[in-house]
Amino acid sequence: MRLTSNDAATENPESPAVELEHVSKRFGERTVLDDISLRVKGGEAFCMLGRSGTGKSVSLKIMIGLIQADEGKVRIHGNEVRHGDTETLVKLRKSIGFLFQNAALFDSISVAENVAFPLRRHTKKSEEEIQEIVRDKLKEVELEKEGDKMPSELSGGMSKRAGLARALALEPSILLIDEPSSGLDRITAEEIYDLLLQRKKSRKETMVVVTHDTTGVKKFADTFAVLDNGRLAACGTLQELGQSENPTVRQLAAGSET
Repeated sequence: MRLTSNDAATENPESPAVELEHVSKRFGERTVLDDISLRVKGGEAFCMLGRSGTGKSVSLKIMIGLIQADEGKVRIHGNEVRHGDTETLVKLRKSIGFLFQNAALFDSISVAENVAFPLRRHTKKSEEEIQEIVRDKLKEVELEKEGDKMPSELSGGMSKRAGLARALALEPSILLIDEPSSGLDRITAEEIYDLLLQRKKSRKETMVVVTHDTTGVKKFADTFAVLDNGRLAACGTLQELGQSENPTVRQLAAGSET
C-alpha cells in the first residue's frame, strides 16, 4: 500500500479519497473496530453495511477526526488525519461534508442560518455571497421555502434535507453520510436517496455512506463493505457480496439483517 506525503491538506489525484490502514478502536474493554483497512476512490459512492453496533458510524467519525483511532492511520486525499496537527485537520474538514444520523441542526437558529453556519465560520465570503449559496443549497434539497423556519418546525425528512444542505454548503469533495434513512418512512427515505443520486450524477463527489438499508443505497452505491463484529467481513460489488460464504454478508447484500 503506497504511502503519500502529509505536508499539506491538498487533494492528490493519485491517492484514494479516503483510506483507513489497519485502524482499530476500543471503548473500554469493547473493541468496536479491529484492524480495518479500506480505500475509497475519488468520485466513488462507497457504502458501509452492517448491523447496529458494528462500528459503522464510528468509522465515519474517525475519518473526519471527531474520534481518534487507537491504532492505524487515516488519510484524506493522501493527507494523514493527525489530531495534534490542528491546522491540517481544520483544512481537511473543509473538504468534507458530514450528514449526521439525526441531522444535528442547531435548534436556536433558522434553517437558513444552519446552512450559512459553515460559510460564516470557514470562509470570508460576503453576506450577499453567503445568502446566494444558502438559497442554492436549500433549492437543491427542495427546501427553498423553509429557510426562515426553525428546526423544531421541520419534519424528519425535512430535517435530513436541511442537514444535507448544510453539509454541501462548502462544496466538499467528500460527503460522509450516517444512516440517511434512519427514522424515516420508506417514501421519505427514497426522496433522500434520490437527492444523493442526483448529487452523484451532477457533481461526482466522493460519498461514504453508512447504513443498514441496502435496498435504498443500491441505486447509487458503487462499492459495498460489510462490518461484522468490528472486522471487515467483505468488500466489493453487491453481486460479489451476494456470493459470499459469510451468511451475514449475503443477508445484508440481499437487504435483510440477521
